[in-house]
Amino acid sequence: MKLIEASAAALREKGCSLIILSLHWGRETHMKPSPAQYAFARKALALDIDLIFGHHPHVIQPIALYQGKPVFFSTGNFTFGTMSNVDPSTGMFQAVYDLSGETPRLSALRVLPCVTGKKGDYRPIPVTDEAGRRNIFSKLYLHKPSYGFEALPESFLLTGEAAFDD
Repeated sequence: MKLIEASAAALREKGCSLIILSLHWGRETHMKPSPAQYAFARKALALDIDLIFGHHPHVIQPIALYQGKPVFFSTGNFTFGTMSNVDPSTGMFQAVYDLSGETPRLSALRVLPCVTGKKGDYRPIPVTDEAGRRNIFSKLYLHKPSYGFEALPESFLLTGEAAFDD
């Protein structure tokens, strides 16, 4: 944690407006974050981190908010594939910020749902059918908020988008 804190402070001193922490964490193929991940995320976000981008489990995990800051626990496999039966759900993730104030303000989150192909090239393929899109949005939605984290607005389940107003 000391390295994260020192790095965040150094970035802010250099004028960085937004700090994204990329973490290789979580248990492979587990669809839910562990209690330890929630605890680590809380501590990291308290150190002036604006967003956590997680990867490693090879499957998507929920997006959660902690004190208004997003945590993408796992974004799945986007350019990495497998011939195993791992859930192929993934996506392109966008976080939109208003940087005009003293601190970054999250204004929107968007997900373009995709699946990884299983024909040996493992390229991401956008999901266009409504049922498939909503299935992925549901996997990314924190259905049982816990550990002080909040779910995205329920509208995310239908659209894959969440808007945040002042």
